[in-house]
Amino acid sequence: MTDSMNRIYEIFGTDPHAMTMALMDAADVASRIPEDASVALKPNLVLASHPDNGAVTHAEVVSGCLEYLQAHGIQNISVMESAWVGDRTLRALQTAGYEPVLQRYGVPFYDLKKDEAVEVDTPFGKMEVCRRALETDYLIDLPVLKGHCQTVMTCAIKNLKGCIPDR
Repeated sequence: MTDSMNRIYEIFGTDPHAMTMALMDAADVASRIPEDASVALKPNLVLASHPDNGAVTHAEVVSGCLEYLQAHGIQNISVMESAWVGDRTLRALQTAGYEPVLQRYGVPFYDLKKDEAVEVDTPFGKMEVCRRALETDYLIDLPVLKGHCQTVMTCAIKNLKGCIPDR
């Protein structure tokens, strides 16, 4: 494990796109991605909400990631997510302003609600995980730091709940 993997990077400002690119550059993310790897971004699009409300990952964070990755020659990129039970993922995607970003960078979006589940063994027993999440070579988690009624605070691990089926 390199020293840069043990660091917490922080940045302050008002331009999520530029700030995301700067953080990824500081952490030298591109050097960690194997050549020809498939890369998936996993934002938090739990519900149909505008990013300024603080509940979902800002579309400009996604655009910053995409621009950074593509500038470093990484082309096999997708975005995947599953909104919470009771909301439609595509509705959340549209409300958060992701469609123009995905079109601008030519990146596909996969609604994990429609994905096949695969049973895997874990230290906690068997569980189902969405196939697309398991088959990506490099997953970049883009959570939102926020309060939560069940966990007090939600961060990176809680965001990955979107990679398991609703049931």
